[in-house]
Amino acid sequence: MDILVPTGLAALATLTFGYQLGAPDAALPFLRACTSARATNPFELTSCFQVDPDSIEWGVAVGVVCLGALAGSLLFGPVADRFGRKMAILLVNVPFVIGLLASAMAVNLFMFTIGRAIIGVGIGGCCVAVPLYLSELASLENRALIGSFHQLAIVIGYVIVQLVGFGGRVPWRAVYWINFLICLVQLVLFYSIAPESPKFKYSTNNTQAMDLDQPNQRLSFNELIANPLARKSLICACSLHLCQQLSGVNAVFMYAGAMFPDNPFMPLAISGLNLVMTVVSILLVDRDGLGRRGLVIGSAWGCLIGLVLAGFYPSMGILLFIVSFAVGMGPVPWLMIGELFPSESVAVAVSLAVSVNWLSNFIVTSGFPVLSSYLGGYKYVPFIFFLAMFLVYATWNVPETKGRQADYI
Repeated sequence: MDILVPTGLAALATLTFGYQLGAPDAALPFLRACTSARATNPFELTSCFQVDPDSIEWGVAVGVVCLGALAGSLLFGPVADRFGRKMAILLVNVPFVIGLLASAMAVNLFMFTIGRAIIGVGIGGCCVAVPLYLSELASLENRALIGSFHQLAIVIGYVIVQLVGFGGRVPWRAVYWINFLICLVQLVLFYSIAPESPKFKYSTNNTQAMDLDQPNQRLSFNELIANPLARKSLICACSLHLCQQLSGVNAVFMYAGAMFPDNPFMPLAISGLNLVMTVVSILLVDRDGLGRRGLVIGSAWGCLIGLVLAGFYPSMGILLFIVSFAVGMGPVPWLMIGELFPSESVAVAVSLAVSVNWLSNFIVTSGFPVLSSYLGGYKYVPFIFFLAMFLVYATWNVPETKGRQADYI
């Protein structure tokens, strides 16, 4: 079977991640203009409830998906190890379906928030299971290409929701029903067509004559922490994912409409530019002289400069930030996390690093409305500080993983 078919179907699960980054922003024009505190008919696509976009309640409703994803990332690591990568990807559709139904039929902000929390469990699960599946499906030669499909699917999902929500022509409930249909399609096709990861099959029953050079034993969390070399790799993986979120990228994605209320084309420009540059990053990640390390450090510098510029020229600075993020800080942490660890420890390591990602994501996305209100034009300063701290760390501690086996790294 062509490897691109199961790769694309696995990445389709991650599409919901990107879609849900922009879904609240697409629904906000309807909810902000609503005059009723409670929806009267959840089956009517335009039935709404009022929200205040500057309130902490709306910030929590947007950011709670990250807490759900934190739980999902911890839950689905053991699931992927026990039942397989394919089964884990199939199971993430359970919280997706339940959460999307709750959000699409919400009668008030509380029900909407609960729905997004449940969606988050699925997002956290797919952020563990999909990178694992892709890294084990790929060979050493095409690992960068296949691994980049995870980030590419996130970006495509964000572009789709921006197109769906552009101009406020699609009712806000329909935005969630569209995502519901995408999940059903992914579930059916992935179950019917995609194989289990060959490396997982080998490691569980050792029946395939494949030169995978991996032991059957899997490491526990305590064993991973106790191993000095594995611990160093774990700190590196967690630092990459921590900086990815503390750069402020999801504050830009989730609040683009609120940040540029007088420019309805800006969210669409952000999503389109992000897609183009993500494709560029796929072409660059295996180029000689760059590699993973070079892209991450160069990307972090570009993000830092873009945020400084955004304090004076907001549109120009944010677009530079998006370009810089998309070529390195976006895809490379997801790619490197599968390269830093051997197969027997990768599931628990991915689960922990992704948990760090989602916890920091929640802090940023739920706190940004308040941060923006208090700091005004200086709202990007905390993100600039974290990027500077990461650059100091990365210069000395992030290894090159391109073309190397995890045991060597």
